[in-house]
Amino acid sequence: MNGKLRVGIIGAGWWAAHTHAPALKATGDVEIVAACRRSPVPLAEFARLVGVPQTFTDHEEMLDKVELDAVIVCSPHSLHVTHVRSALERGLPVLTDKPLSIRVDEGEALIALAEQKRVPLAVFFGHCYDSAHRYVARAIREGRLGRLLDVSQTGYANPNALGFFGNAEFKPNPEEFPIVPTQFRADAELGGGGYLQDVGNHLLSGMLIGTGLRVAEVTALMDAPERDLRATVAFRFTNGALGTLSVFGDARPPFDNYFGAGRFAYTGDLGAFWRDGGSPHLRFQKWREEPMDIGADDLPPATNPDENFIRTLQGRAELIAPASEAIECVRAASAAYESARSGRKVILRAVEK
Repeated sequence: MNGKLRVGIIGAGWWAAHTHAPALKATGDVEIVAACRRSPVPLAEFARLVGVPQTFTDHEEMLDKVELDAVIVCSPHSLHVTHVRSALERGLPVLTDKPLSIRVDEGEALIALAEQKRVPLAVFFGHCYDSAHRYVARAIREGRLGRLLDVSQTGYANPNALGFFGNAEFKPNPEEFPIVPTQFRADAELGGGGYLQDVGNHLLSGMLIGTGLRVAEVTALMDAPERDLRATVAFRFTNGALGTLSVFGDARPPFDNYFGAGRFAYTGDLGAFWRDGGSPHLRFQKWREEPMDIGADDLPPATNPDENFIRTLQGRAELIAPASEAIECVRAASAAYESARSGRKVILRAVEK
């Protein structure tokens, strides 16, 4: 593709203004030419702050009337399928916020449609685009840890205290939230679940995208499976390794702005990688040797989902989180909710012998 790519945004809210728009503009190769949101007043504010010439309250109308090269989908979780499908049907490449879908069959249908139309379909996550996670994923594929034994991801944050899940009054700081986030996460149907479906998907991406790991069995505990704020999920992977993922969305630190922290570890019979909460350093220890920091020069170059998507369309990169891998996060999350509701283990695949 030559010249600036013409991008349309479906779901012109706080996340699109706070994250997607700056990242897209920073590439220097993008024009955000249209935006869609069902509510006209915040849509007009989005257009003013971001600088978007055309706005629509109906995504089909935007896709029909505006010449686009790609679409960014930032709508509530359960609406992703509708919006992604509409763009793919018109032969447009799509970057959608996580999750790809709530239901596995719907995600698989989107992948098939993207393949039929021969256009890229990527998913916006946090962890799997992170340089440290990409380094570890490559090391796992290359066998540097030997036989993988254990994988763990933990995340703590306070969105419930800020009112994101409808359990507190939301008092936005205009500097932090110049466009007020909606509270769709307070609606289990729109959110497709709770905190595991929301931020837990980022942690799942660190486990499952680029590592080659595939989930075989899932057992989950949640405070409330329809709209969880706390969840702990245990996995058995097809290679026999075990894993845990824990997320807490109701942490209450003594301050009012957004707080988030977490840690991860990947352990094998030859050594381990880990990063502790609050530390920027990825650490590695080969057994019987001293732990060491992995230097920034050794890590893959920094990128973000928007930049990676645009560079892929330009033929200058490959998708880090294609839908064909992101569907593994959908499978894992769906199985976790099924397990939490039933109180039973959910089996997805056989374990390799």
